[in-house]
Amino acid sequence: MTRAAQGSRWRLPWRKAFFHRLHSLSGFGDRITDVWAAVTVARLHATDARVAVYWHRHPDGIQLPSFKRNYEIDLFSINACTPVTRAPWRSFRFPREDLGFSDSDRIDRCLIQLPSGARQIVLRSGREWGNSCPDRLHSELLYYGLNPELDLGQVVDTYRAVAADTLPSPAVVEGIPADIESRVGIHARLTDKIQPDDKSEVTFEMLATTWRSIESRGMRYIEHAVEQGERFFICSDDLEYRAALMERIRAMGGDAVCADLPDRHVKRAGYPALVDFFSLTRCARIIQMTKYSTYSIAAAISGGLPLVNFFDNESGVGNRLDIWRSVLTEVHCRPRAQMALADHSSEKGSIPSDDTHIR
Repeated sequence: MTRAAQGSRWRLPWRKAFFHRLHSLSGFGDRITDVWAAVTVARLHATDARVAVYWHRHPDGIQLPSFKRNYEIDLFSINACTPVTRAPWRSFRFPREDLGFSDSDRIDRCLIQLPSGARQIVLRSGREWGNSCPDRLHSELLYYGLNPELDLGQVVDTYRAVAADTLPSPAVVEGIPADIESRVGIHARLTDKIQPDDKSEVTFEMLATTWRSIESRGMRYIEHAVEQGERFFICSDDLEYRAALMERIRAMGGDAVCADLPDRHVKRAGYPALVDFFSLTRCARIIQMTKYSTYSIAAAISGGLPLVNFFDNESGVGNRLDIWRSVLTEVHCRPRAQMALADHSSEKGSIPSDDTHIR
């Protein structure tokens, strides 16, 4: 992108031009929810606002920076949100040592007037992970130069509209199953989310025993859905588990598929994850086979879909899912007591033992 092309991005009425430097370098769910938060702030200032979001140039194209995985920006778009590869002069940037995974640190300068005329949006809770849910934005309106009397419902509606304006490219659509709208999405977020039992549990991770409990209830729920003739789309960061879960559902007599990625696109940065994400946004509902994941939460928000979660909070530490409840269409939590009640009504007995675990 040339300097002249970049400069043209800023030839907008200054009250409608905004810039955001994304600070979250975590997974796609954390990063996209923070982009949505910044665009929400801009649209609350002006419904026809445009937001330039800083990305970085990579040898394979312009991508979203990450410590884990990059995503080509040509694979998706957000209405009125433009990627740029150079930050405007005198824009604010976090010192790397200040980013961290903090849920308590806050920033006071959240709306910065730039010499270009645009205003930079700095998320008050912006850190390595996605902190800026609509409830939090609503509680911090004054920091963004917005009327603190704005109704929470207006913030939530604006955030939902931004999420719904996030669309896949034609290349991503090619990888989405043709019958996706008739399938129930299952997102099994495992790998680094599962921690040894000798650690202390936190709101966004799960101990191994917690995972086994979630999986037991999840498999009971899935078995009942198979009996009802429902079909499934499965995605996971653990490909071995995804294959095993598909095999287990098929052994029950169910229909389970994963994305069939076109060879010509599969090596593009972030392509498999984005196909899975936008597939989930088009499912009938989403089942979280994990304690917490902003990836499937963001998919449910974008698609306006019900989300099913099986965390029972036996440890008492809570679930970070709670901060997103206001913006989700529906959240169905299926704790142990509810599952036992459902089993009793269908004469299926008690909570399953460890033989329900896939591995």
